[in-house]
Amino acid sequence: MADLEGRIVKPKATSTLCRRSEIRIPNDPAFGPAAARYVAEVARFIGFSETDLQSVERGVSGAITALIRYSFEPGEDADLIISCEHIAEGLKVTLNDRGLPFGAAEMSMEGRMCAVENGSELCSRILALKGDFDEVSLHNLGPEGKETVLIKHTNRKSIVEHEPACDLRPFEAPAPHFAPSSSETRWTVRRIMPAEAPEVSKLVYRSYGYTYHDYAYFPEKIVALNESQKIHSVVAIADGKEIAGHCVLQFHEDNPRIAEMAQAVVKPEYRSRGCLRAMTEYLVRLAYEKGLHGLFTRSVTEHLFSQKTAHRFGFKDCALLLGIIPRGTQFKSLVHHLAQRGSLLVQFRSLLKAPHATCFAPSGHREMIAKLYVNLGIEAEIKEDFGSSTRVDRESALRVHASARMQFARIVIERSGTDIVNQVQTAMRALLIQRFEVIQLYLDLSDSSTARLTGALEDLGFFFAGILPEGFAHGDGLILQFLNNVPIDYDAIKVESKVARELLAYIRANDPNQG
Repeated sequence: MADLEGRIVKPKATSTLCRRSEIRIPNDPAFGPAAARYVAEVARFIGFSETDLQSVERGVSGAITALIRYSFEPGEDADLIISCEHIAEGLKVTLNDRGLPFGAAEMSMEGRMCAVENGSELCSRILALKGDFDEVSLHNLGPEGKETVLIKHTNRKSIVEHEPACDLRPFEAPAPHFAPSSSETRWTVRRIMPAEAPEVSKLVYRSYGYTYHDYAYFPEKIVALNESQKIHSVVAIADGKEIAGHCVLQFHEDNPRIAEMAQAVVKPEYRSRGCLRAMTEYLVRLAYEKGLHGLFTRSVTEHLFSQKTAHRFGFKDCALLLGIIPRGTQFKSLVHHLAQRGSLLVQFRSLLKAPHATCFAPSGHREMIAKLYVNLGIEAEIKEDFGSSTRVDRESALRVHASARMQFARIVIERSGTDIVNQVQTAMRALLIQRFEVIQLYLDLSDSSTARLTGALEDLGFFFAGILPEGFAHGDGLILQFLNNVPIDYDAIKVESKVARELLAYIRANDPNQG
């Protein structure tokens, strides 16, 4: 925490995470360098290197200057709050103000996000901070103003730097007689111990290369994220001796009532021997204990194995996300590399006894959405009278999650008002300036405005991807997607189920880039 003068006060709690401090400065750019130095000193307290400290200070100073220029009229008296938090990934810096919302300024004739006199492409400048920060997101908060969130990862060594190259060679499939039979293998599934994190990182890398979330390759981050309860990692022990598999429940802020089952990795000699089944059963029980409404997973479409596995455990297909995985990504033990950007099939399993949904589906996609609900076993009430309950005067709020490494971004509409299409367009243009290749857009199906907005958003180039039950805190999610000059060979996408094949054909027919 910080005292009234902004000095860092070390908390009494024993945990090294969740340490938070903040300062408040006037909306005067002259205060920017001092505030940036303060943030850099917090980063030093966390343990960042000198090079990282310079990057943090430079990035925060630039963000403060850009925000003040954009947000406030000359002579306006207002404040900017800068908060720092030690999180599992490293340092989280949040800049909060009650000035002009993101995207509210007029757009210039050249189609850039802001006219020069109104801030000189603020969102583009903020997203350009990816050179200094690993994650950047912009949030309009309605009456609470807006916030810019910058996250800097700690410079810990990945497993590739920890281990000799000879220890990280891809697994080779064993001869059939080498693998023990399921009746000979006794499985113990439990939560990972901190000392086992390096072995798990090595297991993920040797199986799939760099195709998972960054934290999977950093043992310290696996430990920290488990401690902060953002993930729950489990390992499967074969006959009480060897770590044979790993899987996680991952929790997302946008959909708190469900969790993602991810990073299911099994050593080749133990595949098809009950290891994955044991881990899945353990995590499903855990999800019930936590009172979750459902689980989802994302299966690759370069092969059918992971899709079939998910189907066996009761997961049903509900969305197809095109081009998420960068072209050329190495799948060490499955395919040599991706000839095009890889796509993911979203599969969901409800944990409720009688799942029910009320949604305002856009008329053009109502039939397909109804089919997906039937496939999921969810009784859906799809309403057609969506005009009377909508507040047209409310302020819009959206989140932008951007991954420069993946060249992928996700826009989440948290609240839609009269300017929401303009806000989405502004966020979208800023991402396109940065050459992001794939953009997803999430809309709340429990919000009556979704039915009316979808057509206008599709006019921007978005098209149907599917649905995610419980994708929002209080409703299901409609997923749209946008491809920025990304060629997709639909014939190369492999899906197993009849519903997935229908969904693939439907998306192809609605893709404005086809034909």
